[in-house]
Amino acid sequence: MLNLFRQKGAMSFIYTLLLGAVMVVFVIQFRPGSGGPMTGLSRKCVAKVRGTCIDERDWRAQRYLLRGQYDAPGMNWNKAAVDSLVERTLLEQEAKRLGVRVGEDDVMNEIVRWRVHVTVPAAMRGQARQLGIDPAGVRWTQFGTKEKPFDQQIFEKVVQSTTGQNTTEFVDSQIEELTAARMIALVAERVKVGEVEAFEQYVYERSTTSVQWVRFEPRFFGDHFVAADKDAIGKWAEAHKKEVDDRAATLPKDQPTKLYDARQVLLEAKKDTPADKKAEAKKKADDLLARVKKGEDIAKLAKDESADSATKDRGGRWEWVNLADQPAPVRDALAKAKPGDLFVVESENGFHVIRLDGVLEGTAAVAWPLYRDARGEELAQEASQKVADAVKGKLPVQIDATLQQKVDESKKAGKSDADARALVAADETKARLEKAIDDVLGAMNGAGWQTDDHRPRVEQGSPYTVSGTPIPSAEDPTAIATAVEKLTKEAPFGGPITAGKERYLVVLTDRHAVTREEFEKDKSLYVGNMLAKKREDAIVNYLNSLRDLLNKDNYTVDQRYVTSESQKGAPGEAPPPPMPYDE
Repeated sequence: MLNLFRQKGAMSFIYTLLLGAVMVVFVIQFRPGSGGPMTGLSRKCVAKVRGTCIDERDWRAQRYLLRGQYDAPGMNWNKAAVDSLVERTLLEQEAKRLGVRVGEDDVMNEIVRWRVHVTVPAAMRGQARQLGIDPAGVRWTQFGTKEKPFDQQIFEKVVQSTTGQNTTEFVDSQIEELTAARMIALVAERVKVGEVEAFEQYVYERSTTSVQWVRFEPRFFGDHFVAADKDAIGKWAEAHKKEVDDRAATLPKDQPTKLYDARQVLLEAKKDTPADKKAEAKKKADDLLARVKKGEDIAKLAKDESADSATKDRGGRWEWVNLADQPAPVRDALAKAKPGDLFVVESENGFHVIRLDGVLEGTAAVAWPLYRDARGEELAQEASQKVADAVKGKLPVQIDATLQQKVDESKKAGKSDADARALVAADETKARLEKAIDDVLGAMNGAGWQTDDHRPRVEQGSPYTVSGTPIPSAEDPTAIATAVEKLTKEAPFGGPITAGKERYLVVLTDRHAVTREEFEKDKSLYVGNMLAKKREDAIVNYLNSLRDLLNKDNYTVDQRYVTSESQKGAPGEAPPPPMPYDE
């Protein structure tokens, strides 16, 4: 009798009767001539694995069991079924070699518990739960009710509808599936996780790093420090003729190639604005014009006063555009203006206070964006190197008498000595970097950069683990993470680091290694998860190692059975018979 039913008392008697009924049903079902496997018919092999034929009927059944009521977009269920049966066959062959045995009693024990086994191929194991299959390769299938766990009629109906097999074929295939499952369990059981190993992995995964960083964006330097010098643009265009020609080919042929560099402050006054409000807007526009003429920064006025959301945050700048989307009065006024002109023009949107800074035409207009970006990247590199040179001898921060006073003040506020020193050092590091940045940018003779949100500034990154990155928003965060790994407490400064087109400076501010006490709090859950992952890796590696031993001499497959469901067979061949749900 099965262990499941070896219990004492009345309940044991009930389960014994239940098992007896199940046995009788199977004896009747599987007796000679009972409609078992039709071995007299020729078999059609989907694949052959070391001489073992994988029958098409098994392939059909496996396709059903893997797919179930679930689906996964793009999943090739035909190939999945072949892979499953190939790996099941390999596991069964290994089981025979090792003397692992499974009988009908074992299968019946699983069936009464509503457990149907299916070998999930290595390539699909990560998706098992999504497909309704637990990691042990079990799909829960009811063969009865709570009151009557096994019902012959329900069993026959479910088997036929879910696999297309008769009950004899189903039980035979489940013997093979359970054998494969036990082989997988043997592999998993041999995997252990030691406490030392777990603690070392915990420290590696959970320890954090914190950095301060500065980003140097080429576009920022292109906007504020690259002059639209026609001679310089012309020389660059000659040296990069193909790039310029390629860009020219993308521009509309029916529009003049002309770019305007201008700034505006828009005082909103629509057509339906009351006359007194419109007059008020006009007066304010005239006042702003006068203030700009006296020397006030139009970029700052735009940020404070402009109603144009598209340019407001950029200090009202159009940034070399063709103005095709601007109102006609604005286009006409700019067409008549000369660089340096200041004027007010009224449009359907209100009153525009405009300063024309420059005009580019022809080849210069085509080449300008390319030249600006290329020169901006060069300037970003130059500026980042100058800032790096300015601070290299000043980091790490040493706590002198002046800084010690700040440490003492921080300790009075409740900080520990270590935390207080770290906080003061980080603040001082930031101050030294900010001064170096201001000095370098101030010497570059640019305009409007002080109010640009994209200007280089010191930012404090969030603590990150080995699976994270110092600056997730960087074009190439891996390059920065690699550089930070080399930083130490004694040599905390790195850069310039090239990440895409951007340049970065980084300063290591903290490395926190998790403690034994932290590990003890998480140990039970962490070790359990680590063991599960390690066992899963071992299973996948084992299955792949078995497949690696196959070659053209001991493994063949009919390619029609591994094509996508939407594809037909090879030319001149009929595709595999359709599944009922495909018809």
